[in-house]
Amino acid sequence: MNTLRKMGAKYNTTFCSFVGLSTDTKPVGIVLVENRSVVLANGSVFIEKDTDKKYAYDAENQQWYENSINKLKTCLNAFSNDGISAKNGGKNSMKFTFNVNEGTRVDKSCNGTIPTITTSVVLGKYLKGEATCDKADYDMRQGVLEALANAVFDGNFEKAYDKAVKTNAFCERQDRTCHYCGKVFDTVEEKEAEEAWHVERKKARRERYLLRKRAKEIAFEEQAQKMAKEMIEK
Repeated sequence: MNTLRKMGAKYNTTFCSFVGLSTDTKPVGIVLVENRSVVLANGSVFIEKDTDKKYAYDAENQQWYENSINKLKTCLNAFSNDGISAKNGGKNSMKFTFNVNEGTRVDKSCNGTIPTITTSVVLGKYLKGEATCDKADYDMRQGVLEALANAVFDGNFEKAYDKAVKTNAFCERQDRTCHYCGKVFDTVEEKEAEEAWHVERKKARRERYLLRKRAKEIAFEEQAQKMAKEMIEK
């Protein structure tokens, strides 16, 4: 069950903060809020109360991205739980072993086989990873690095890397997105100037509202005094 914790609407978009479970379906696109349909705005937040993870909403791609700080904490906890990181004289110790095996792969372009080399690593007690390349392109150090990366990221470092690049691009875009109207600017300075304009505009609108309110109060008081005076004269 999703619970709307906070809502603020500007320019037909709605910035929301949701609280729910990790098993809940996160809302995207147009959502029903307080019996009206609204467009979920860029930068809205979803917090999983059972995992304490925080997600930010990408309105352009209609996807939720986990906060990078939470990912870092999860990764560090995984290292600690797997026994990869252990204190040794005040220093962190991360040990691994590796071996190299030769093999072949089928090359459909020439209907033949090409020699390959697979580097296998064991990191800590539990993590294992592999990396394979053509024998002609083999470099021991590069092979070990790629195998270590695959060990840490469930055998697919490239997928994790592409996702991280996309997340960074999303965060960079967020830095250039006005929190009031959702408009994306070319620079952070332009975004900050736009937000400052919105703040001043909001302040001016508040001042005009207070002036109108006071004017009505004065008019009411004057009318009341006039009526009281007429009643006394009668």
